[in-house]
Amino acid sequence: VSVTVIADKALVADAYSTALFLMQPQQAIQLANNSEDLEAVILVETDDGIEMLQSAGFKKYIQKDAK
Repeated sequence: VSVTVIADKALVADAYSTALFLMQPQQAIQLANNSEDLEAVILVETDDGIEMLQSAGFKKYIQKDAK
């Protein structure tokens, strides 16, 4: 459904976003976890709704309480 990639360079983020979008979600997250230069979050539509998959380091970019 949706792929977001964070990388130091926009060109790298754009290229990985497209590549990860074309892959199976679990394989895409595995690739992101094995890549030192990017983090990713993937939203996937399932029978139960929307599932969020994220790379191990993506959590540092999510703010819990916005005030």
